Amino acid sequence: MPTQERNTMDVGDGRDGSDGGDDDVATMSTSTDRTSGYKKRKRTSKVWEDFDFISANHFPDKVPRAQCKNCPKSYVAGKGISNLSRHIHKCVGKLAKKSIEVPIPSAGKSKTIDQNEFKELMAMAIIKHGYEFSVVEHGGLQNVMAYLNDDFKSFTRNTAKSHCLKIHKREKEKLKSLLSGIPGRISLTCDLWTSCATEGYLCLTVHYVDSHWKLNTKILSFCHVPPPHSAIVLYHAIYDLLREWQIEKKIFSITLDNARCNDVMQGLLLDQLKENGTVVCDGDYFHIRCGAHVLNLIANEGLKEIRASIDVIREWVKYVKGSESRRIVFEDCAKRSNCLSSKGLWLDCPTRWNSTYMMLERADLYRRAFQHMRLVDRNFEMLVRCRMGQD
Repeated sequence: MPTQERNTMDVGDGRDGSDGGDDDVATMSTSTDRTSGYKKRKRTSKVWEDFDFISANHFPDKVPRAQCKNCPKSYVAGKGISNLSRHIHKCVGKLAKKSIEVPIPSAGKSKTIDQNEFKELMAMAIIKHGYEFSVVEHGGLQNVMAYLNDDFKSFTRNTAKSHCLKIHKREKEKLKSLLSGIPGRISLTCDLWTSCATEGYLCLTVHYVDSHWKLNTKILSFCHVPPPHSAIVLYHAIYDLLREWQIEKKIFSITLDNARCNDVMQGLLLDQLKENGTVVCDGDYFHIRCGAHVLNLIANEGLKEIRASIDVIREWVKYVKGSESRRIVFEDCAKRSNCLSSKGLWLDCPTRWNSTYMMLERADLYRRAFQHMRLVDRNFEMLVRCRMGQD
């Protein structure tokens, strides 16, 4: 019987016995007769999907190797594969490939798209996130949808618009049915908005308590109202909306801004509701003046005493925030004046006293920065002198 010897080899690059940092060791039994070679065995294990078998004839020691397909490491290929299995679980090359692989769904497993349902979902996304109707025509989005499913069929912005209108009509009917069935009364709030194109819009909101004693708020309409925005025009606009929603007999009160026009308008509306015989307590609680608007009027009346100073500070803030280069100069002035703050400058909305207060508060933090900017920016110095000359 030929003698046997235990030959333990640790192979990294297949040459010097080093595994390049991997501590896997392959132990195998070899015959003293190296020329006899190794018996050929079928390699059925899945491990060999990641290894190439290199026969013993390629090496001086007549020992076969297993070369990893994902990295440069190689291992002795003997009777066992445990060392190969351990390497696969921590092979850097294989893990890197897995991290960037994107599974491509097979055509056989792809879900058939219901085109109407897909259009409905896209319309809901447009409504929810305020997208433009043309988003459905964007090539990038269409490519994504085509990649996810071969059945995808693109559609135009007009189709998207029509589906959005269908959803609006459906939800409107649901809300109309809900309002007709609530046990109590409905209160209204009404406000006028002006767009950047100076067009007037009326926003009518309802507030009601449902059968579960939960307070709900819904916007009934945000519609364009052509000028003039007189009391009679606003009255007709609001009453037409109440009739459209079939809630003219359920109104309890209406909250409006504290303006003379609104006083006249609510009187006309109250008279009409009295004719319907649906007013509570003869309308004593019908008209409610907006508390926030009243407070804003009071604050602005007091601010008139320092209006000149506020206008000057507003001009300074506008100048600094007017361009990126001025902001950089002002920030440098703030650093040099040791008054740089995490709170930046704030430009107010003149009709809102709380935003004016915030503007003054922020400007006070940067008082020394404004003084320093007069020294480094001639245009700002001229602006300051011009305002001081006017005052």
